[in-house]
Amino acid sequence: MRFSIQMKRFLLLGLVCPSLSYASSNVDLEQKIVDLSSRVIELERRLDALESPEMTQMIEQNSEPTNPGDSLDQSNWNRLKVGYNYDEVRELVGEPIKIKKGSMEFWYYSERKLDGPFVKFIFKKVHSWKSALDE
Repeated sequence: MRFSIQMKRFLLLGLVCPSLSYASSNVDLEQKIVDLSSRVIELERRLDALESPEMTQMIEQNSEPTNPGDSLDQSNWNRLKVGYNYDEVRELVGEPIKIKKGSMEFWYYSERKLDGPFVKFIFKKVHSWKSALDE
């Protein structure tokens, strides 16, 4: 079977045009990927800056307790952290009503003991706690 020159051109054009269109869409897609990658890199950079130790320290310094030593103030319980020592806990949530010493130490902030707000210490450091809001 012999094709005329026009028929060959037509067939060749039919093969080339879709690949040109495909190449064009590939370039568009690659550019979008590059743009998105750049945006992700910028967002990660900004997130790293926000989560930096310096920023965390600045936030903690600027968020002093409004009622330090008040065990009824939920914001004080929210500032409590695992690893705090006795003095840091007293400064935040105040003196406990009752202290139970043993292999673990419990500071109770209501007569309801473990059913009320308390702080649990292991090796003289905060291990866990339950605030009034957790009841």
